[in-house]
Amino acid sequence: MMLERDEELAQLEAVLDRGRAGAGASVVISGPLGVGRSALLLAAGEQARRRGYRVRWAAASPLERDFVLGVVSQLFHSGSGERATGESTVDSVVRALSAEAPLALLVDDLQWGDEASLRTLGRLAHQVDRLPVVLVVTVRDGDPGTEAAPVRDVLDSASVVLRPRALSAAATGELVKSMFGERGDDEFVRLCHEITAGNPVTVNGLLMDLAGDGISPLVSAADGLSARRPESVRARLVSYVRALSAPARTVVQAVAALGHDADEETARLLAGLDPVLWGDTVRQLTRLGLLVTDPELRFTHVFAADAVAHVVSAHEREALHLLAAELRHNRGFPAERVATHLLAVTAALDEWAISSLQEAARLALGRGEPETATCYLRRAVFAVPEDGVRRARLLVDLALAVRGTDPAVATRHIAQALPRLGSARERGAALMRLAPSLLDAARQPVAGLIRDVAAELGDTAELAGVERDLALRLEARTRYLGSRDPNTLASSARRLAALGSELGVTSGAERELLIVLLHSSMLSVRISAPDAARLARSILDREPASPAHVHTAIPLLVEVLVAVESLDEASSWLDTASGLANPLDRGAELALIDAARALVRVNEGVTAEAAALAVTAAQASVPDWAVPESPFVRSMASVAIECQDRDLVRLVLARCEAHAATDGRVSAALGMLRAALLDGQNDAAALSHVLEFGRMLDRFGWRNPVLMPWRVWAVRLNRGLGDLSEARRLADEQRRLAAAWGAPRAHGRALRLLGEVTEGARGVALLQDAVDVLESFGRPQELARALWSLANRLRDAGLPGHESASAQARRLALTGDREFGAQPARAVSTPGIPELTGGERRVTELVAEGRTNSEIAEVLEISRRAVEKRLTSCYRKLGVAGRSGLLEVLGSAAHRLTE
Repeated sequence: MMLERDEELAQLEAVLDRGRAGAGASVVISGPLGVGRSALLLAAGEQARRRGYRVRWAAASPLERDFVLGVVSQLFHSGSGERATGESTVDSVVRALSAEAPLALLVDDLQWGDEASLRTLGRLAHQVDRLPVVLVVTVRDGDPGTEAAPVRDVLDSASVVLRPRALSAAATGELVKSMFGERGDDEFVRLCHEITAGNPVTVNGLLMDLAGDGISPLVSAADGLSARRPESVRARLVSYVRALSAPARTVVQAVAALGHDADEETARLLAGLDPVLWGDTVRQLTRLGLLVTDPELRFTHVFAADAVAHVVSAHEREALHLLAAELRHNRGFPAERVATHLLAVTAALDEWAISSLQEAARLALGRGEPETATCYLRRAVFAVPEDGVRRARLLVDLALAVRGTDPAVATRHIAQALPRLGSARERGAALMRLAPSLLDAARQPVAGLIRDVAAELGDTAELAGVERDLALRLEARTRYLGSRDPNTLASSARRLAALGSELGVTSGAERELLIVLLHSSMLSVRISAPDAARLARSILDREPASPAHVHTAIPLLVEVLVAVESLDEASSWLDTASGLANPLDRGAELALIDAARALVRVNEGVTAEAAALAVTAAQASVPDWAVPESPFVRSMASVAIECQDRDLVRLVLARCEAHAATDGRVSAALGMLRAALLDGQNDAAALSHVLEFGRMLDRFGWRNPVLMPWRVWAVRLNRGLGDLSEARRLADEQRRLAAAWGAPRAHGRALRLLGEVTEGARGVALLQDAVDVLESFGRPQELARALWSLANRLRDAGLPGHESASAQARRLALTGDREFGAQPARAVSTPGIPELTGGERRVTELVAEGRTNSEIAEVLEISRRAVEKRLTSCYRKLGVAGRSGLLEVLGSAAHRLTE
């Protein structure tokens, strides 16, 4: 299939037409490797036959250069006709043959012809213009043989020179269609053209390889194209590379070693050529079609680079990379362009090389590429003695690089480094590389290491400067490691109370210790929510938002802010940190931020957004899954359960179970997630999991009613199972804890919970107290629940006031957070509490405008049946008989909104 060769074919036709009339000519077809010279020569032969020519064919070969008149013998030895036995007889044979019919002589790869044949063809080329003879030869650009005098004699006598070009993207698309019998996807075609540079031989080789494997030309197959190396293309190119001259081979090997960012001067030095020989050789390889120099020095296509790599031995390759690294280091190149080559070297490295790897790792970490930094540092670690301080410092740097993906390995590196570091200060700084929230994942005795280094540093009160900061941070980590021990929690609360105003919040170390002490006091409810809120805000005000906060104690502070119901502050800070993250990096840092944001959103009642953030976080590779009680796992479990999203529960549970299977520790989150799946299907089994979760938290000393509201769940399950006595006991415990903690939403929720399971006047009083507390809270969901419960109780008791409570609850259900200036919340199915979904609210708004069901269906572009289903759901939730009752409620709500 000849594509984009119309001009060349037209010129050949014109030459053949003149030749048939007795005015022959010689034609040269030249071009680089794989451009299709031989295919065009074959097409010339077909054109000649159609015009009545006698066609004779010959192909020169480098293996037959010593065969005298080898090419001529192929042309004129036909078995039955005339045969040329020497140079002198060629002229007579040509004249005899052309007298019978026009003669077309076709010679492929003329540059490899034997000298006698070349002399003969050169003489003939000067005579054909007077004979009905057309001589067509092909030569490969850039081949040294092309410059030989006998070859030049033939080429210089040509009246027509054809130079076929690489194929366009459109032509590549036509080849795809021809090969596969269908049009290829645009992206598939684009990549095929880009990878092959439009070279006909490589395009056809790639497409045949793909078709042979049954791959269709779809965009789904595009990802694997760059890795394809068809054997037919490789074998052909390898033979070309092996045949290169010594200088040409050194050039292509140098370019291959330098890779995609080859610069000419380094490549020249690496090849060991002087500037003149370098320039001549590069020009030759460019004409040959192996290299391009505009805009930078590189291989024409990946198949050329692959062929060169195939002929270079492992020893040669390593030596080239080591020399390339040294050349670039000496010439002042950036460390990463040096380190890339050092990764390919297994031999011993000098100090300059190790320093380059270390600096390259620092730069990679600064760009947010820990995986790249890890590669550099691992190579550096293996290049230094095992028992030296240099190896220890490299291990500390390596721990920093891997802490976000494998905290256990990071801890192991720190543990290996500590004994070899020279001072307590340096050992303390090394321990600071470990994020507090991931210390539990370590299999090394981290607490012991921290205590040992802290003891070396001495008493905090007697320290100053860097040593004091290290001691404070080490104390914070020690206390965090003991956060599941009631005694340590109590000790931390006493330490926080004893500090008073003694410990400031000006330094990062002071804030880190305060965060841990505050978090411990919050978990055990040994501080009130108002006091905790003041301290938390004071700390947050001095912490600039940053994605890197996930490696500090800030995730613990976020939990405190949620527990004290300072949601606006937490949300603003996390949103800023998220905005500062690299939008192209969906790694661990952003996932940890998303989990914290989801926790805040679900406590704000914005469950749809919370669920979306949690799903995104769950899909990232986050090392915190290996830490059962980490803030990340707690947040993910809480969000999944509060959103009542079974798919999200299953997703989070699967991630927790995958890590629990290898870790061996029991996660409190696992029990709650399993309970969430059983809730509504097997309430007794769900309750069993919830109670086990509660017992576990009791063993830890964790009593906070906001972050661990397991009693709320257990009350509902007990109530559903008919055990009102146990429900009241748990509800009263939740009320007392919430009152002690002092957060209004938690307190109001606990009062409502106890009021719902308490009979008589006391129950009514508790529900009224809940409404009073929640009216000052500023978020409608809990207030609507309390009002509805109060209305139901008053109506059942025949007491006045149930109408106003019911109406207010309905207004809150209809207006939702719009009345409070917040975002609309996703409806959560809670028994007895009327909350409308976004679709239901839109239907009610159109009803209020007086629209019929048919008109509503047309406006919303849904079926009439869907409108009826939404209205029925609204009637049920709002407790109204039909459209008239709904309009009455809507009228009350509209009046409230205009007040």
